[in-house]
Amino acid sequence: MTTVLPLFAYKLAFTNYEISMGSTVASLMFVFLITLASVYLWMSRKEEKS
Repeated sequence: MTTVLPLFAYKLAFTNYEISMGSTVASLMFVFLITLASVYLWMSRKEEKS
């Protein structure tokens, strides 16, 4: 069975009562998305200058 990462974090935190693990998964997901967005913005600005 597969599940998406936000749902996995929710189930860990509220269904299994593992708040710290759910918070860790959500924090890692946030850092990954911020990094991905930063790279995307950097690449798009680099493209505009050319």
